[in-house]
Amino acid sequence: MDPLRALMAEVDDALKLFFTYPTGFREPVSIKWYHPQRGGDTPSSAPPAIVTAAHGSHAVRDTAKMDFYRGTAVHDLSNREWEDRAVRMHYGMELMRYANIGSTASRGNWMETLAGAAFHVYTHNIEIQARGGGHVIINPPEAKNLFRQIWPKLEASGVPNPWKDPTYERYWIPRQDEPMEIQPISMQMHNMETPELFYSWQATLEEDEKKAAKNRAWAQAHKH
Repeated sequence: MDPLRALMAEVDDALKLFFTYPTGFREPVSIKWYHPQRGGDTPSSAPPAIVTAAHGSHAVRDTAKMDFYRGTAVHDLSNREWEDRAVRMHYGMELMRYANIGSTASRGNWMETLAGAAFHVYTHNIEIQARGGGHVIINPPEAKNLFRQIWPKLEASGVPNPWKDPTYERYWIPRQDEPMEIQPISMQMHNMETPELFYSWQATLEEDEKKAAKNRAWAQAHKH
């Protein structure tokens, strides 16, 4: 019995459901990273980085940078550890073959892309936005809750959640001894296991959409 294979099968099923939802959506699903700058810790191309269209090793090396904003290096896995998870995903491997991803390093970057996107969408972009990395948008909006099912399953497979690390300096998350107003959250609708971590999430979502609209306008104006 391979425990990791069973755990990654859960991730694989959630990923496949997102891309192949039986009743369909009004438009093809997409994952877009609206990053605020070029180069360094963000892609070298103009925003948004269309994660679902990333093809080849260079493209996934760029999109993997969104995982830089999930905690620090101690919350990362090695490329070999990422590949160990990748090869246990049947549907995920199909997606990688389609995207011409074959080497250990590229598979690692593909998995980091998935982990980064899943974490940021699950946590409403709070960390990536607070650290100046932009935000990740799922389209159409009704597909978001399907995509949000992926992060808890990745975490269960051993991918570290920095928000559960007591040594991690999470300056953008209110501390227990700070006054805060927790917005009411439906567990069933939002699939959250730890609602106490989320602060004024509705306001955060509204701000996300405003910034996304601004970035879309910028990208449209700077099309070549």
